[in-house]
Amino acid sequence: MMKKYLPLIILALIIVPAFAFFIKRHPKQSLLQKPLKQQLKIGQKIPSANLQPSLTDNAQNTKPIPPQKILQKFPHQKKTQALALSVNFPSKPHYQFLHIAQLRERLKQGQKILIVDVRDPYAFLMQHIPQAINIPLGEVKSYVTSNPLPKTGMVVTYCSCPRHEAELAAAVLNGMGYHNIFVLYGGLPGWVKDGYHTDGELAGEPVHVYWVVGHVYNGKNQPRRGVVVRIFQPQTQQLEIGKTDKNGFYAISLRFYGLMPGSQLQAFLGADVVYFSAGPQTKPWGTLINDYDGSVKIISRKFLSTFKKYHL
Repeated sequence: MMKKYLPLIILALIIVPAFAFFIKRHPKQSLLQKPLKQQLKIGQKIPSANLQPSLTDNAQNTKPIPPQKILQKFPHQKKTQALALSVNFPSKPHYQFLHIAQLRERLKQGQKILIVDVRDPYAFLMQHIPQAINIPLGEVKSYVTSNPLPKTGMVVTYCSCPRHEAELAAAVLNGMGYHNIFVLYGGLPGWVKDGYHTDGELAGEPVHVYWVVGHVYNGKNQPRRGVVVRIFQPQTQQLEIGKTDKNGFYAISLRFYGLMPGSQLQAFLGADVVYFSAGPQTKPWGTLINDYDGSVKIISRKFLSTFKKYHL
């Protein structure tokens, strides 16, 4: 009996080591295995990277650079996001909106423009507008105190909310005496949608959008208008911000790099905080979170009906 299978055993002993040797010499190159080429600093410009990974439309197959490799270069980052979470919208803003076409035209004319990306360093490394510098929202005041921005020419802030974080940064700069501040309406999503070039590790790649929608009511079941809602991903320190409308409704489109089903998130609805995880993918993909005077409820099964009701 043994003699019958002896040739197969010998063949297996030859093939298996040979295959293992081949894999060792030619490993599959994924984005996770590629080394980071940038040593980031706050306010630093990032050159175009040579990485053009091919991602699918399925977020489960997305393989972003491990955030710990980015965040270890920013030991202050948790403090940064704590500051960002405490920033509130101004009652009387003193900045103007600038549309993407207007910015493009002014750049073509050679006007003096400083473009400031106020997202977190991880998102900035993944993809950003060319020539932009990175000053995270929570670092704006401390950074500008040490490195004053030009008071001549234009300073344009942008984010991916598509404008809320940029507005907050503009408000902080206004409070520091800067009056040449413009907010890029549409932010990075609008820039990408219009087909303009981006720099970064995932330059040109689409970002999977995850929606968080819901209502915020007071104790008398009356809608609360103007409540600031923040969605935070602790692992990558990514942050998105929105506000409730006159109906107490909010809708925040998360363009978080590396967000997958099961990713842990935090929702800050005014003074209330709730932890939740990204659910299984749907079209559209997201979660419904309602807040009834401190009683926060996550009702995923009603997400799609709510999403369609508001024609998002």
